[in-house]
Amino acid sequence: MRRRALLAAVGTSCVAVGGCLGDGSDTDGKPDPTGTVDPRGDIPLVIHNQRDATSTVTVTVTAKSTTVFEKTAELDVGESTTLDPGLDETGEGYELIAETDGGRRDTLPFTVDDFALRNRLKLLVWILEDRVDTGIQE
Repeated sequence: MRRRALLAAVGTSCVAVGGCLGDGSDTDGKPDPTGTVDPRGDIPLVIHNQRDATSTVTVTVTAKSTTVFEKTAELDVGESTTLDPGLDETGEGYELIAETDGGRRDTLPFTVDDFALRNRLKLLVWILEDRVDTGIQE
């Protein structure tokens, strides 16, 4: 009988102090004065090489005809890479330009709005056997 009483007491004690222990975080427990959280994030640029050979592609992002990001990437067969073009603010007049070392080229005009930042849309580049395509994934 003592064993049952001990188990009951231990179980009740665990429930009683279950929420009293710290979670190990370094926060001071004070709420954010604005009371809001900014869920927005950067828009990544994902490049996929779907050719049967290693490919080199240069991706450029312009804002109103001014280059804001440019990178050349070499990808093995079937390889993908994700780049950060630094698109973290709303704006119009953007254009994604992708050009392969073989001279294939595609462009995509786009706008960065709150929806795009909140939903972390992705800019995409597909390197195919006979062309390069650009797009946006929602």
